[in-house]
Amino acid sequence: MENELSIIMARIISLIYIPIGIAMLTGQLKSKEMISSFQKSTGLTLLIAIFGLVFSIFLVHYHNFWVKDWPVLITLLGWVALIECIALIAFPKTMLSLGSKMTKNERIWGFAALAIGILFAYYGFLPQS
Repeated sequence: MENELSIIMARIISLIYIPIGIAMLTGQLKSKEMISSFQKSTGLTLLIAIFGLVFSIFLVHYHNFWVKDWPVLITLLGWVALIECIALIAFPKTMLSLGSKMTKNERIWGFAALAIGILFAYYGFLPQS
């Protein structure tokens, strides 16, 4: 069950991160503009944070595997997302300000997102022996 769930989660994560990475690298997705939209709309920020919180709670609850293998990356991603969403709800201005500072070089974040997506696609879609 653990491995099957890990594979499904790896597929989902890869299908989120790969297009985001491509969109950032091609300039179709601009994180600075997104953060600016969030800063202008506290309702949008709260809605996205709550959605992320629900997803990350499910991820942490159902995929809390502390193993010495690749599935631990999903667990770590879930915990980071959970903490980030809680912080975004509790301290939206601080978190958005931090996010704004982190988006200075979108190409780095685009490559990072693409690399994460490819890594999870490898484990999620390619048969492992």
